[in-house]
Amino acid sequence: MSTRYVNPGLFNVSTQLVRVGDRQRPGLRWILHPSLGLPLSLFQVWQYGGQAQLKGNVIAGTVIQNSKRLYEWFSGDAAVVELTVDIIAGNITATAFSGPSGGGQVVDQVTLGGPVNAAVIRMKGCVIASVVIDGSANVTGFRMISANDFVNDPGWRLVEEVGLPVDNQFAVTGYPTGPQGPVGAPADPLSAAMIRVRNGTPDLGWDTVTDRGTAVPAFVKPDPELLVKKEINQLMEALLQLLEEQPDPARQAETEISIRTDAPSSIHGRTASAEWQLQAQDAKLRPLDMLLMTAGVDSYASLALGFGTTLGENIIEHARAANPAPSGAFMVTVKHEILMDLTWASGFLPIKFPFNGEFCAFCFQHKPYPLDAPAGLFTSQPQAVKTETPAEQDGPWLSTINLNWLRPATGVAWLARPTGFAITRQLPATTPEFRMPDRLSGGWMPLTPVIPGPEDENASVRFADTAVPEPLPGEAPGQVYSVAAHDWFGRWGNWISADHTRQRVAPQIPALLLARLEVAPGAGPARTAEAVAEFTWDWAFRSPANVSIRVLVHEDGSAVPAVSGSVLAVGAPAVADTIIDFNGTGIDTAPAGVDLVAEESNDTIRKYKIRIGGLAVNYANQERTKLSIRIRGTERFDPAVPSAWSRDVTDVNISPIPPPAPFVPSAMTWSAIPDPKGISRIRLTWPSTAPKYAVYLADESALTRELGLPSPELRSPAAARLPALRAADITNARNAFRKVADGLRTPAFEFEFPRGSALIHFFAITPISNSGVEGPLPVSANDYFAVSVPRIVIPETPAITGRSVNGRNRLRITVMETRWPAGRVEIFRTTRDVNTITIGRMGAPWIIADETTAVRGADSVSWELEDTAVYPAWQAVYYRVVAYGRADVAQGEFAGRSAASDVLEMVVPSVNAPVLEDLLADAQPGETAFLLLRFRTDAVAARTVAGTHSVTLKMYDETNQPVTRRVSGDGLRFVKAAAIPGSAGMEEEIFRFDPVNPEQGLIYAWIKNNTRMLVIEIRDPSGRLTSKTLKL
Repeated sequence: MSTRYVNPGLFNVSTQLVRVGDRQRPGLRWILHPSLGLPLSLFQVWQYGGQAQLKGNVIAGTVIQNSKRLYEWFSGDAAVVELTVDIIAGNITATAFSGPSGGGQVVDQVTLGGPVNAAVIRMKGCVIASVVIDGSANVTGFRMISANDFVNDPGWRLVEEVGLPVDNQFAVTGYPTGPQGPVGAPADPLSAAMIRVRNGTPDLGWDTVTDRGTAVPAFVKPDPELLVKKEINQLMEALLQLLEEQPDPARQAETEISIRTDAPSSIHGRTASAEWQLQAQDAKLRPLDMLLMTAGVDSYASLALGFGTTLGENIIEHARAANPAPSGAFMVTVKHEILMDLTWASGFLPIKFPFNGEFCAFCFQHKPYPLDAPAGLFTSQPQAVKTETPAEQDGPWLSTINLNWLRPATGVAWLARPTGFAITRQLPATTPEFRMPDRLSGGWMPLTPVIPGPEDENASVRFADTAVPEPLPGEAPGQVYSVAAHDWFGRWGNWISADHTRQRVAPQIPALLLARLEVAPGAGPARTAEAVAEFTWDWAFRSPANVSIRVLVHEDGSAVPAVSGSVLAVGAPAVADTIIDFNGTGIDTAPAGVDLVAEESNDTIRKYKIRIGGLAVNYANQERTKLSIRIRGTERFDPAVPSAWSRDVTDVNISPIPPPAPFVPSAMTWSAIPDPKGISRIRLTWPSTAPKYAVYLADESALTRELGLPSPELRSPAAARLPALRAADITNARNAFRKVADGLRTPAFEFEFPRGSALIHFFAITPISNSGVEGPLPVSANDYFAVSVPRIVIPETPAITGRSVNGRNRLRITVMETRWPAGRVEIFRTTRDVNTITIGRMGAPWIIADETTAVRGADSVSWELEDTAVYPAWQAVYYRVVAYGRADVAQGEFAGRSAASDVLEMVVPSVNAPVLEDLLADAQPGETAFLLLRFRTDAVAARTVAGTHSVTLKMYDETNQPVTRRVSGDGLRFVKAAAIPGSAGMEEEIFRFDPVNPEQGLIYAWIKNNTRMLVIEIRDPSGRLTSKTLKL
């Protein structure tokens, strides 16, 4: 016997007891990894009859998590391990793993309770690489049977050879076409396959009663001959093509072949059209993947395809508890030759090497466990989604329902897992029907779920049930789904059921395309009207029973009436809706009173038009009347259930009656006086009579041209020219007007006149309703604003003279009237010459005198005025004057201001000589060469029109020679400081000093200390002199 190689990741086998002929028989199923390709040899099935012995070995334990300890050994993978343990307390669980460090698949698992000493735990499987014990226990002994020794033990006995159901066509591929079957009872490959199917599947299928107590049709086994010769025939042809085109097994997994396909039929069984048939393309599939997938999930196909068998009852060997050798052990081997690429196999280095040997996998018989029913069955939301059209006109819509249940979690390797599911659906008052497709060889094809990836190991299994009809009229909407599972060996578990409520597909809503309110012509505001509606119906799958039209008339801007019925006038009570009866009509006929718009219909969509009378509008109460139409229908499938209302389609009818025109004054309206740039503006206002307005404009030139009047004489006042325009027939001057504003929402309009304009401008104000209806231009010329730019009357610049009489200033103002008469004068005065630059700096007018107080001559007007204010002696007073023209508002003449006159300066002299007192000259601290002289005087420092004051100092020393120092009043130096300045730099100065107001301070001067006599003289502008002598 050649050396055998064990790698459960590449080749694996499972066993379960299957009841056949009322006897429990061992069933075997095996599978290859696709990377191995298809071996060109038969699978050999072996039964173990030897006496392999457990051997002691060294084991190492490591704590990996809390109470868990990992145990590993260093003598290779094991087929059987035996641990002797002392259980300190509670339960412990020992788990055998196929990979090192507790990795890979769970091969076996044992749970024991304690406390107990020297308990023996024996686990077996293909293969065991590590053990994890969870619980409080100590391992005191360890024995094992090496997997390599086990598969090469001479105690194995060949019991059967199994392979593909090939015929002589496969001879060219190298695949064996010789006999297959149990040792001593060989048969040709096809017959052997049919025998395996006939004799190797359970006697019973699924239960004929669900968990709800509902009877389901009995399970039907596939016919072995049909299964082998027809059902899998296409797959066998693909495998033959694969082996012919790609003999290298290492590349067979990725090899695709083409298979002709036809365009699919609909769920109603209708064959695809010729156009779709022409578009059919060959399908691409990978035969090896299809072989392994089919053999890996279908209990019958796995037997037919040579990936399983069921052994005879004489093979059964029950376990002997006292015998340490493994009993009930089976092995499957296959010879193979391939260039291995170990990058495909987990845990190996990425190397390639030629393999020419025997792959093997073994398994052990365990106590049979029943297959659990699926758990967590539910139907997903949304419960009903329209996916397919009805099978016939006015038939029920079909929908797709998603069924979901929990995918069984991966457990211990020898425990059977579901590989397929049966699904039934029971509608009300019917027997359950299967939702799986019929099987070519008989019975039904179970649902095979997609293998989950590592990230969704526990994801749900999902099945989409298509062509679920909506409830018929009067039919209960409930239905029941039931699901049962089978394993790889054809054993079925119990049913699980779940309720589902089917949703009715809402009836079709007619498509409302147009709503129009047509008002009959008339003179008054109350009118009759009709509603026009256009809508479509799609006859593709459902025929209409009736269509209801709801007509709602209301004021635009108000809420749509919330009533059950139609409203035919604003504020009217509700009446019955308009009902169109389609019963008895076809797709190309229309009910009485309804027009079929054939030219705007297409395919299965038909357009209809209807007029509904009895409506009324009243423009006296509503400027805008709104029509809202909504529509709904019922289908002949269920005439008692109406559709939802369509969206509202609306139309607005606008009153053709404009608002009343506003009142406009007939008198001339004057604009504002022109600004410095010569631009004049006006803001017209009028009483509010409408929501909006338009403004039209025509100037005097255009009006006179259209009316046939003489051109305007602009030297004549505008007010004098206006009566001729007011008396004209303005309707003949429509072409003179142009629109200058539209849609004004406030009764006001601002206009800017052309520079220097002197023409009369006519403005027409037309009202506009909210609906945009505009009133006509007025027919009377008196109903227009007449606006002109006023003239500014600016007189000549006034002249001002004055004289002083008895201490009072008398003024004379004269204005020449060569251009315009003066209406008044404004006189300004100030005592500060710096303010006379402009009259604005001189403050408010001192006197405003109108022409009633003046004396008018032939070409001038004059005013005599007296300033009664009392001023200090020698105080200068300044006067300026402006004149305003005579205003005549009625004639559009407004008073303009002249330029300001020249400045008139006047002084009231003193009647007394200048004051000179409080003379004093004394020494000051720190001043050794000078004395400080001071005295008080009323001399004015400013220069006036009469002249200025002067201050003279005559200083005499021991030689009696005078030294004179003189300064005029406006030449005095003013010193404002905290202390009197010292003599340095001030030796020749005469100055006034005061810490706050030096103009009102004493006069000071520094004089040499050798001065023996001083003469101080002060002279006023009139020449009067005051003199005093001071001896030192």
